[in-house]
Amino acid sequence: MPAEQPDRQPRRATEGVIPPRPASSADAATGERVAPNRAEDSTAHGDSTAHGAPGDRASSTQAGASAERAVPRERADAARNRRSILDATRRLLAEHGADAITMDRVAAAAGVGKGTIFHRFGNRAGLLHALVAEPAEALLAAISTGPPPLGPGASAGDRLLAFFDAMTVMMAENVELMAAYTGSAIPPHPRTAEFHGTWDHHITTLLAEARPDLDAEAAGRLLFSSVGSEVARAMVRAGETERLRNAIRALVNSVLTITHSA
Repeated sequence: MPAEQPDRQPRRATEGVIPPRPASSADAATGERVAPNRAEDSTAHGDSTAHGAPGDRASSTQAGASAERAVPRERADAARNRRSILDATRRLLAEHGADAITMDRVAAAAGVGKGTIFHRFGNRAGLLHALVAEPAEALLAAISTGPPPLGPGASAGDRLLAFFDAMTVMMAENVELMAAYTGSAIPPHPRTAEFHGTWDHHITTLLAEARPDLDAEAAGRLLFSSVGSEVARAMVRAGETERLRNAIRALVNSVLTITHSA
């Protein structure tokens, strides 16, 4: 989501495409705690059932290595609880605003115990971090490997228009989350610099290709700041999201269009 701009240090051409992170890293970023995989437990404690028949050292070594490479998997009921908690939090934000986000109210809305929320997310900040990360990670995947025009395969101009539209929609759908996140003493998400650095590099690269005559970095940052501005948030709260999308698209189009004075 639009926020502070990253530094102006030069970036490598390969930046902006972020590979999937292991589940353990994702959990650390969102403050979640996931139960370890049973295969890993049995390996750690020397359970012979994880290594095949007793005495078969080759089989034991192979099975142990396989268990070490296994990624911990979330139980189905734990995944449902997580989804219920996140969906309930979004509903409370949309219907009642940031003040509604207390652990008691979220637990009641999600139909889970308050302890479940603390176990999964740690605290209110961890819960909001998880909400912030979801749409950002989806957009990262879309611009890296998704179909055009948002993903590779379209012209630079078309990709830029698609990106700004997707960013505007993301902001509009999470406007109350942004208020909750910025209006309270919550530390930045651990991946904030990564997210915003990726947006900045993506915009600058596409704009430089579409308009090589421009200072793409400066122009791109000015365009990006308009999406998260107070004016844009006020339009969303007033029910003018479509009007905002049209205005942002026209603004980006005006930058993409090269005009020559007489």
